[in-house]
Amino acid sequence: MTTISIHLLGDTREFQAEELPPVTSAHTGRQLRRVALEFRVPSKRQDELDAELKAAAEKDGRPLRGTDVNWSVSNTRYSYTVGAQPDVATYSIELQEAEVLRASAVEIGGLALVPSAYREWIDDEEDYLVLTFVTETAGEANQQLEELVVARGETYYDVIRRGVSDTPVRMRFGRTCGRRLKLGACGITCRWWRTKAARRVSRVHSLSSTSRSSAAQRRQP
Repeated sequence: MTTISIHLLGDTREFQAEELPPVTSAHTGRQLRRVALEFRVPSKRQDELDAELKAAAEKDGRPLRGTDVNWSVSNTRYSYTVGAQPDVATYSIELQEAEVLRASAVEIGGLALVPSAYREWIDDEEDYLVLTFVTETAGEANQQLEELVVARGETYYDVIRRGVSDTPVRMRFGRTCGRRLKLGACGITCRWWRTKAARRVSRVHSLSSTSRSSAAQRRQP
């Protein structure tokens, strides 16, 4: 057993938890902790608790804050104690270490692109890692990026997501969306698809920069 601290129901609380076998992150290859715990809560606070657990279980939700790590909820069960005064519910939940997937720079083809917006996630249907980011370039860097985009075709690049993983991932450009900014700068939105993340084999499909559904229509086997 181990002791973990979680911010829950407006306060930081300590729980006795059982360590479960870790899982390998499809994003970084790291071993992520998993724990199981059980606790009681007054029934009058159950709706409040359910809302927090639901948010921590969603893909883009709000993990539960811990003292040294944040947690996402992977499984929840509860039961009622008959005749208890006041009414209480017993919760059994499983938690998984939540990663911070925010790249400080995306390195590709000799360029270090600093995202002003960034998101990556695993497509559950096709087991693809999806990488979306917005960046601005100017001068020589702008020219280099435009050349990479123009030559994208079947060209593969080693892509490093600094702050997420320093391990290069083989990828190629999908469709991009760019617009001219002031002083000759260029803003660009890029999306990437990496296949079979756990195997470290990567591909990028033609993607829409506006909606996931239109991107999916352009996937290739």
